[in-house]
Amino acid sequence: MKENDHKKSDSQEHTNDLSHLQKEHQDKSLRVFRSHEDLFEGALGAWPDVKVDVELQLDAKPCQAKPFQVPHTCVDMLKKEVEELVEIGVLEPVTHGGETEWQAPAFIVPKKDGKIRFLTNFC
Repeated sequence: MKENDHKKSDSQEHTNDLSHLQKEHQDKSLRVFRSHEDLFEGALGAWPDVKVDVELQLDAKPCQAKPFQVPHTCVDMLKKEVEELVEIGVLEPVTHGGETEWQAPAFIVPKKDGKIRFLTNFC
């Protein structure tokens, strides 16, 4: 598996992935990507100026699920992915049973391109 890079994506690279389209449609797609780059940047991070409220059902009870077992060959990659997501502000570190009543286990699976997909199993 390859590491993910949580950096800004390249508009030209996106259109290269559209080889199934005619050249004319690839060019139009590139113009759309470039004219709206802020929507297609691909980078992850926090929303510092946006407050988000999550409405829970009235009878919702906090969940602290047990972590998944991670295959030994994936441990380092999962740790590195979590560290990167914490560094760019997508995740906040907590200890199991620590600062929050709500915790969900995460795991990784390979994507078709060899990179990893980070998944969380919300209770």
